[in-house]
Amino acid sequence: MFTRPTMIVVSLLMVCSITVLAQAPPPVSFLPAVNYGVGTQPTLVAVGDFNGDGKPDLVVANLGSNTVSVLLGNGDGTFQPAVNYGAGFQPSSVAVGDFNGDGKPDLVVANHGSNTVSVLLGNGDGTFQAAVSFSAGTNAYSASVGDFNRDGKPDLTVANFGSINVSMLLSNTAFSGPAIIESPSPNSKLTGAAVTFQWTASDQATAFWIDVGSVAGGNQYYQSGSLPTTTFSAKVTGLPTDGSTIYVTMYSLISGQWVHNSYTYTAFTGASSKGSEIGRAHD
Repeated sequence: MFTRPTMIVVSLLMVCSITVLAQAPPPVSFLPAVNYGVGTQPTLVAVGDFNGDGKPDLVVANLGSNTVSVLLGNGDGTFQPAVNYGAGFQPSSVAVGDFNGDGKPDLVVANHGSNTVSVLLGNGDGTFQAAVSFSAGTNAYSASVGDFNRDGKPDLTVANFGSINVSMLLSNTAFSGPAIIESPSPNSKLTGAAVTFQWTASDQATAFWIDVGSVAGGNQYYQSGSLPTTTFSAKVTGLPTDGSTIYVTMYSLISGQWVHNSYTYTAFTGASSKGSEIGRAHD
């Protein structure tokens, strides 16, 4: 007589305790300061690419000398000597935007002493035209730029220290030409495999279209198809990350014809992903 063997399974639960020792982040450090001369009583500094070379430049509001100072960047952390431009009385802040839709960065200055904001249109080569002033509140102290009514044109808002309010100046500038890509800055190096291209409004256009490719006029990486004129951005992913040249063509449908502006960028180096998104009004 045989007896079936009985199998006894013992389940052991082993509990391991692991202690993770968090490492402290490295300390923040900087090289010694290097100073650059500007105007009298500088109060605020802003950054932009004023000559289109892909290198960040500086602009400084000088309260005491009624000017703004522009320092063009060399791309290595150094800057050229300041060039000064007249603003209003006691400029206290400065901001950057493209106020006439030509793809060139302009300046807006809040003038504390004259209760105004001054706009200096950029020539695209690092120089600026004479200031044109617009009324704000009492002791206009700080100006900022945004598209507050979602029409693709930059508007202004001004904080007024003396009148304890904020002034809103909506743009009614006629953007008569085809749309112009304003971000990222043309000729610049992209910061990743995913990039959001933003463009200006065009009052004459009835549709937009953007292509992104590996050759001039190509669309190997992205083709938007026809877009409504309420759309001012497109997010493109899956771009190369090998430092190659990326070609972008921005089309505007004007009087039944597609008119275009062409741009080049240098690809980032790193990992990539695939896909695209369309955004409305710089979303």
